[in-house]
Amino acid sequence: MKLAVSLAILGFSVVNANAAVSEHVDSTLFAKKVVVFNDNVTTDPELSYSDNFNELQKNDQEIILEASINSLTFAKATLADGVTYDRIMLPNSGGAKFPGAPNIESYSKMVSLPYGAEINLIIEDVKWSKIYKNVIVDPTQLPFPDVVLENGDRPDESLPFVKDIDTYNKLIENQYSPIQIVNTLIVRNKRYVNLEYQPIDYNPKEKTVRFATSVRFKLGFHGNFQNIDSQQRLDPMIESLKTDVKASLFNELLIDSSDVVQSDPVSSLPTTAPVLTAAEKADYLIISPPAFIDAIKPLAEWKRKKGYQVYIASTAETGNTQQEIKDYIRNSYLKGTMTSYVLLVGDHEDVSGWEIKGHPFHGKDHTWVTDYTYTLVDGNDEFADLSLGRLPGDTAEQITHMVERTLKYEKKPEISDRYNHVLLAGQFQDHKGEHLVADRMFMEDLNRIADFLGPDFDFYSQPGDPFNKGFHIHTALQWDSSTTEALKYGGWNYGRSRLTPPEFVSQAWKNQGEGDRNDISRAINQGVGLVFHRDHGYGSGSGWADPHFTDREVNGLANNQVYPVVFSLNCATGWFDGIDSFAESWMRNTNGGAVGFTGAARVSYSGYNDLFHVGVMDAFWDDYDQTWSSNIYANTWKPAEALNRAKQQVFSGYSVQDRTAKLTARLFNWFGDPDLELRTSVPQPLYAFHSPSLEVGSSEPFEVSVRTRSAVTENARVALVFKDGRALVGKTDNSGRVTFNFTAKESFTVTVTEHNGIPYEEVVIVKEKPKPQLPVQPKPPSSVPVKPQPQQTPTLQTNKEEAGGAINMLFLLMMTGISVLREKVKYTHNIDWESK
Repeated sequence: MKLAVSLAILGFSVVNANAAVSEHVDSTLFAKKVVVFNDNVTTDPELSYSDNFNELQKNDQEIILEASINSLTFAKATLADGVTYDRIMLPNSGGAKFPGAPNIESYSKMVSLPYGAEINLIIEDVKWSKIYKNVIVDPTQLPFPDVVLENGDRPDESLPFVKDIDTYNKLIENQYSPIQIVNTLIVRNKRYVNLEYQPIDYNPKEKTVRFATSVRFKLGFHGNFQNIDSQQRLDPMIESLKTDVKASLFNELLIDSSDVVQSDPVSSLPTTAPVLTAAEKADYLIISPPAFIDAIKPLAEWKRKKGYQVYIASTAETGNTQQEIKDYIRNSYLKGTMTSYVLLVGDHEDVSGWEIKGHPFHGKDHTWVTDYTYTLVDGNDEFADLSLGRLPGDTAEQITHMVERTLKYEKKPEISDRYNHVLLAGQFQDHKGEHLVADRMFMEDLNRIADFLGPDFDFYSQPGDPFNKGFHIHTALQWDSSTTEALKYGGWNYGRSRLTPPEFVSQAWKNQGEGDRNDISRAINQGVGLVFHRDHGYGSGSGWADPHFTDREVNGLANNQVYPVVFSLNCATGWFDGIDSFAESWMRNTNGGAVGFTGAARVSYSGYNDLFHVGVMDAFWDDYDQTWSSNIYANTWKPAEALNRAKQQVFSGYSVQDRTAKLTARLFNWFGDPDLELRTSVPQPLYAFHSPSLEVGSSEPFEVSVRTRSAVTENARVALVFKDGRALVGKTDNSGRVTFNFTAKESFTVTVTEHNGIPYEEVVIVKEKPKPQLPVQPKPPSSVPVKPQPQQTPTLQTNKEEAGGAINMLFLLMMTGISVLREKVKYTHNIDWESK
């Protein structure tokens, strides 16, 4: 690490570079003292959880809130400069970390705003604590990089001590306010305000501090604005979640106005559709160099069958500078359909990433690239407006391989129980093996994931096994200290999302033993659906340091049946510009590797990465973090969407003002299809039940019921796709049903997908109405006897593939609870299942 350069980037006016920091300040605290402000707190105030923001009143004109704290903890810490400082810890807090500045914690809250409203903040009442004297708040230290150099050196073991005197002095001059508006933001055409509650009023010159223990404040709305719940533009991500789908103005770009049936038009939309380009109509936009377009077409066609409006834009059309690409994406998003997914096809040299100059570890002149900036197209903020992925191939053959792997994963997955097997790899880091206490939260994160997804590893304090999602856990763990010793978890606070770990590493977890590269390869080759690595990555981007696993080992993987999704939460393993690195090896291996991968494009940092892991897991399972949920991004099985939600959680914990939080958001990119859904169990065929044919002009509700062999299927995506690409999309409710309202004109395909299902595809025929028949004179009775016809057993038509099939109306009656007597209905191919 080039120390002088790195510190110059951060702009410290005073730096004591002779004092080295090897431990986080929280691991050296002593003389802790809890101060309670609320006498009603009956449990340990350090451990109790409460929402620091409470909504008191809300109407169309204003929201009245209260922010409060019940307690805090004072502690002492002697830092590397030899000075003993005061540490003020707010329960479950976060806040921006400015290295060298006083370590002042805070809380944040995101509040929805009416579209178009101007806002003003009015603080109505503040309750203050007494004034505490002779307080010297500790300076925030540099974040710990999750990196190991190729020679084995660990820069985190010798970080410089930093203290910025100018920032301490500026704190005196600034006008303190306990509630502040950090910023306003727009995400997919919805507005929010980001609030910060900073209870600590610190005067470094006087060495005094007081606390705003309760603040009542009001957000007032004025100007010309709409109701908070109104949607200025219709969002295909939201529309596709509906269980009762109407051909409305949202679809008028795709469906003739004569098709509209009983719609509820949005007043702000024009009565006639503007003339839009194909790119502006697309909600799934693909940008590819000309040489790769043929290779990407099969994936584009599949996305069309799923109901997306897909457009492949050549870089000859978009341009290939970063600004041209962003302008093209932004124009497509703003002018027409609100783009949901963008796929970049090719490596950085083929489709440019967004170049950034300067990095706190690599140096102020170091350039690197990210794709995250391309997702920021609505408003001027740090929150993604769409999901983006990249297929990082250098050749058409590599792109073809990635496309085929994606299609196999989505359409024809291996029928295996290995999708609910998880590999967890990482390290118990103990500085020089001296303390028997973890220096970082690597092992803590892995223990938490394992106990949540699988059997009881004694991480959670609740009795029994409170979660256990039924996964099988495989590990490859490295221990700096002997597991025969009583090992303790260490680490530090990164907000309320960090669960307090058990004091000692449980024997159940230590029994997982020592693992290495061979254990990693063995588990992946046998088949796992999900991989997490939480530790150091090599600074060159070549792979994992602990346990050692590099691109060489990845190239030797042979898991060509079950491909995992890989979360490599460490340093530099997502590097994709200039060199062929670890991430690309996972995606390019023709005999194995991953179906999707994320890793940091350069060096990333502990605390931030630990909170990021919580965000990823909580995006898939909303009970992973029971203290936080997003009001912007929904829970999802799509890893690309999960990254967006996890980045919001990092901003929520550290604030959008935190430079390392912003860096973290840009470091982690998604390699793979942005629409890909994580599989978590044995793939099961989906069976859809609906009318096999309609008459032209019919406007009767068209209901689709979806199930597997064993149960109805909730949240299945059902798309009706017409020959010219028009589509209606909805999701099934808890009874497995979705209803479409439209006027039938032509035949269409029904495509049903669900993250653990095998897709269903079938054509519904739209027939002309039968012409009325002229009355026919009855013939005299014939003397020839009529031979009786044998009774036919009705059959249920199924798909040509194992994915399931269309139905006849007889079985639909059975699905809706109407009994069918005396007839046995069987499938026409062997699926070992029948209904009586």
